[in-house]
Amino acid sequence: MMKDKIKNAAPSGTSDEDIHKQTITAAKNKALAVAFLKRADHKQYGELWADLENQFSRGTDQYPTDLTAAFNLLLNFWPTPSTPQHRRDNQPHDQPPTGVTFVQNESGVAGSNGLIHANIKCFNCNQKGHYASNCPAPSQEVQLLQVAHEEPDYVSGFTFAQMPKRHQNGHSIPDTWILLDSQSTVSVFKNRNLVHNIRDSSSPLKVYTNGGSQISHHVATVRNFGTVWFNPASLANILSMAAVSKVCRITMDTALEPCMIVHRKDGTHMKFTQYDSGLYYYDAAHDSFPHNQTSTDSDAYIFLNTVAANKQRFTPREIAAADQARSLYRKLNRPSEVFFCDLLDNNQILNCPVTSDDAKRALLIYGPDVATLKGKTVKKQNRAAPNYQPVAIPAPIIAQYQNPRMFVDIFFVNGTAYIH
Repeated sequence: MMKDKIKNAAPSGTSDEDIHKQTITAAKNKALAVAFLKRADHKQYGELWADLENQFSRGTDQYPTDLTAAFNLLLNFWPTPSTPQHRRDNQPHDQPPTGVTFVQNESGVAGSNGLIHANIKCFNCNQKGHYASNCPAPSQEVQLLQVAHEEPDYVSGFTFAQMPKRHQNGHSIPDTWILLDSQSTVSVFKNRNLVHNIRDSSSPLKVYTNGGSQISHHVATVRNFGTVWFNPASLANILSMAAVSKVCRITMDTALEPCMIVHRKDGTHMKFTQYDSGLYYYDAAHDSFPHNQTSTDSDAYIFLNTVAANKQRFTPREIAAADQARSLYRKLNRPSEVFFCDLLDNNQILNCPVTSDDAKRALLIYGPDVATLKGKTVKKQNRAAPNYQPVAIPAPIIAQYQNPRMFVDIFFVNGTAYIH
């Protein structure tokens, strides 16, 4: 049937071999989509699965054809509302918004059959919630498949990832680790040392996992990023890659190194290294993230002065007087700095509020006038280019410094000038 549909939809002149390849590809995509639906939460999406089976038995095939269609089917599905028989008066009527993360609490891990046995401990992965025969982690890793169904005014999505349940030293994931997830729709932090301005949220966040659910009631602020959810009960500190990409630039080149580089607003970089399970993490223990605003990539110093740094040496009134002196300097057709100071010292300009100190201060802040340098600098013969053999730059240096900027400055040591 699928082959006939593809053959009818294919343009005229398509060979049988191409139709055969398209049929195999379509069959694989549909098999993956059906397998994806089978792994969804039966308690939440059992009604959807039963409806698909009933429609198929009536001759209507509404099964998704690929993973994208399967995900959209779960995302847009709303179960039939049911009126509870016995509702307590103190039970809240408004359900909190929900989000997605690949972290689950310690309430239990469901087995491969979707069932949770709270008091059963698996002999394979040493996690509670399932028998060893139904263990979802035969390779000592927990495979998580979570689909969040949320309120209309909140972002929804899903996560399909593998992560180690224990760190190398046998303990849980370190509090200083920050995980970057490409499928999470929310960012959750547990380490209060990595955030500030922790406050109550106007509406709580509820996250569904195959091990239960987790509700967060507080939000916090991460410098150079923005607002994140804060929950000390979370398994790890999680950053949503989709949210980070809206604030900072993310680069990745696996040919150089399997890592992700997040370019923060202050010019520093966060390097998310690939873990053995395939997730990317950043260890904040080696950096004072996020309070330190200086780069930790290099301890080199550059003898370079900026206008903003020069202005910090003077008061606002002195800066305003320097601006007035520079404006007067341009109106006088840009004389030499010595002649300009002589005019001001000898009162050659009547009723002039500018002093020679203001002119010297303008020179310290802004440097020589650019138009003067262009108009009075004499062109000199260029030196011959030296002969040299180019040397290939090592790959680690290219990965660390992708966009270098070269500066030249002059500094003095005991009265002797040197070029840096």
